Amino acid sequence: MESKDITNIEEIIPSNDVYPLVNLLFQSKLFKSKEINTNSLAISCLDLIDKNRIKITFNEEIESIKISKNPLLKTKGQLEKELELMKNIKFTINSKEMKKLDKRDQIILKMFKDINKNHEFDLKSMYDKILKQDIAIKFAKYFKDYSKSLERETKYSLENYKDLIKDGEFTFKGNEISNEWKEFKSSLKSDKSLYSQDAEIIDKYLIYGRCLEIEKDVLKNIEKANPDYDSELYRFLRHNGADLLKLIFDKALANSKIERKGDGSVPVGNSKYFVPGFG
Repeated sequence: MESKDITNIEEIIPSNDVYPLVNLLFQSKLFKSKEINTNSLAISCLDLIDKNRIKITFNEEIESIKISKNPLLKTKGQLEKELELMKNIKFTINSKEMKKLDKRDQIILKMFKDINKNHEFDLKSMYDKILKQDIAIKFAKYFKDYSKSLERETKYSLENYKDLIKDGEFTFKGNEISNEWKEFKSSLKSDKSLYSQDAEIIDKYLIYGRCLEIEKDVLKNIEKANPDYDSELYRFLRHNGADLLKLIFDKALANSKIERKGDGSVPVGNSKYFVPGFG
């Protein structure tokens, strides 16, 4: 990809699919079910931060908290540090003129306000709330509504994507677009000159970094090419914000299951949402 001054992200991205679909279609393996999941929801939250619908403030103490770079090392101490990070990150929800937003975004903002009973809260307080099963069940219902809305608004189904995917594999056209996304991903990882763009563009690189599972590389490139760069989204991801959200969402879905004697746990509110035609 040739480096140049970019005024609009659409100049360089291969397709205009919404962020969660980029992750599902062009990053995840096609041989498994293409389910809308908690990472999809976390990615949508990053978009809302970029849109200034979620404002983030950080306590100064957060800079002293360091956690393992290996997400597989889920020790008790790791969780304690993640919870400490959550305590130092506050969300403020902007729900003005909600009708201007897509329905899926409206659902996310309503979910945050409803569960936390306020438009301002820290992530640790939300984590504590979803430990209660009635709150977790409420979250699971919001997640089901979000998933259905994302599918409806993007027409995310096998029938509507048959020009890209057939029998679990890319078509010729799908393979072309997939290769373009691979090229874009490679550029985000290796071309540091991309990061001399305006803040609006760089923050979108951060979201695509999460979609393409290279957010750590994007963060490192920003630090090297633009050491004075700062934004709420940048600081949030630098402190593992997307992973913290996913941790909260995963915990909520796990707690939303009702134990029934003899047949194990039963998901409430369709906690594992499946997209028809992708499995």
